[in-house]
Amino acid sequence: MSIVVVGGYGNAGRRIVELLLRHTDRQVVVTGRRLDRARALVETLADSRATAAQADATDPRTLAPLLEAAEILIVAAGTSTSWRTTARAALDAGCHQLDIQIGSAKNAGLRALDPSAREAGVTILTDCGFHPGVPAAMVRQVDSGRGLATAIVSSWIAVDWAGLGEFADSTIDEMLQEFADYRYEAMVEGEWIAPRGMRTADFPPDIGERKVAAMGLDEMHEVAATLPDLRTTGFYVGGFPPAVNYGVIPVVYAGMRVAPRQLAGPLGRLLNRSLRRFSKPPFTTVLQVDGACADAPVRPLMRLRHQDAYLLTAAPVVAAVRQVLDTPARPGVHLQAMYVEPAAFFDDLAAMGVHVWTAPYDPSGR
Repeated sequence: MSIVVVGGYGNAGRRIVELLLRHTDRQVVVTGRRLDRARALVETLADSRATAAQADATDPRTLAPLLEAAEILIVAAGTSTSWRTTARAALDAGCHQLDIQIGSAKNAGLRALDPSAREAGVTILTDCGFHPGVPAAMVRQVDSGRGLATAIVSSWIAVDWAGLGEFADSTIDEMLQEFADYRYEAMVEGEWIAPRGMRTADFPPDIGERKVAAMGLDEMHEVAATLPDLRTTGFYVGGFPPAVNYGVIPVVYAGMRVAPRQLAGPLGRLLNRSLRRFSKPPFTTVLQVDGACADAPVRPLMRLRHQDAYLLTAAPVVAAVRQVLDTPARPGVHLQAMYVEPAAFFDDLAAMGVHVWTAPYDPSGR
């Protein structure tokens, strides 16, 4: 049986393929619209388990032949508008699926397929990667046995955009989709609100204190609903250069709200050029949970870190794949962060090179 990776030669897809070859024993099929790029990657991998094929995430006729012998389909290409095509292809083939796409419409559409997935014995994991994909799993991990009242996940994502090569149009489209779907929200004292201003997160000394903005994720709603003691939670993000954060992002956000179809092209070019021009070292990616039990001071409880944001996207996907392959089937549609068993998940991330730190457990909550 094989694992098919659509978009397997992209920035995230390539790292997913490499980690699959290292951490599973399955055949891996690298696919995308460009067969020449898929073949070029396979040649560099020098692994007999890797093969190349052509497939388009928007065209079920190209997916069906590949999925006949596939166990899992990973969608690492295309925008979230292709969710229906890939999910239907996976269901028809009786093949599990994971995607790294973002979009509230996609999540709602996939949830409607939950009965069909259960009937077919197919597991569909969505919102895979590290944000979304990891924050709620971190909260589940640190809450175990504690009954936390506060668990806030902050991220600092400083990427060497200029060093990544040219982005595919679908990559830019997906970034713009994030702004179109952006929800400025967090749960404060049991109520989901739009918090006033930005939060100051205290990261490790080489990063220091940084301003981060609330970003609504479906998984944070789900994890809050499962933890009765949790009163304050949310996901916060930062890391864009100041010129982009305060000059370009407001324009992109407003444009994608007012006229997304007409302005997507020029806004995408503006964002792409700005990120490449203004991004400066140090480049690193950190996710950190600050939390506490009731009446205890909030402190760092868990931290993930890696220099390569794309590896930090790929590793959670492969860790989730390992659980789909190695644990009893749980058919249906799930968010990655709520599907995985946290302890094994984070052990796998560490084995894949992600720095995983957890604060010593203090029964008093302090």
